[in-house]
Amino acid sequence: MMIYSDNVLAESIAREVAISRGLPPTFEGAARAVRDTLAEHGFPLDGAVLSDSSGLSTDNRISPQHLSEVLNSAAGPVESAEQGGLAESQESSESTSLRPLLDSLPVAAVSGTLATRFAGQPGAGIVRAKTGTLNKASALAGYVVTKSGQVLTFAFISNEASLLPARAAADKAASALADI
Repeated sequence: MMIYSDNVLAESIAREVAISRGLPPTFEGAARAVRDTLAEHGFPLDGAVLSDSSGLSTDNRISPQHLSEVLNSAAGPVESAEQGGLAESQESSESTSLRPLLDSLPVAAVSGTLATRFAGQPGAGIVRAKTGTLNKASALAGYVVTKSGQVLTFAFISNEASLLPARAAADKAASALADI
């Protein structure tokens, strides 16, 4: 679902979550199930609007901060204890449980929705991110390990922008992070 940005599969999974929570398998039930699950894991999505779980509704509203909070939690502390960070055994269980999210993201210039993006840029083969595209909206949210070894997360959203320039700007920004 994440690699190829399969919106139908995303909605289907959310409806399965709704059913498992005793909610109706509808747009509303699935969106509520997603919100409730995220809130139970420390992501309340204050101010966000979810009208569906596929991301196709033009009524959805989510901030870069919301996306970054989930990505930051998934990335968690990565430095060893010797480098002043937390050792793997000391990481929060939330961070550890979300870690597979990072592996599900497409790789710039290599896989999924990013296979044809980032060619010749510093982020090629390094940036991992989920794309989101609607008419006049484009998003890129993910993480990168910089040249200096830092793990940085990012979320770029362009609204009311032409698609190709918005994508190019997000790719350039993510590549700039990789080049640090």
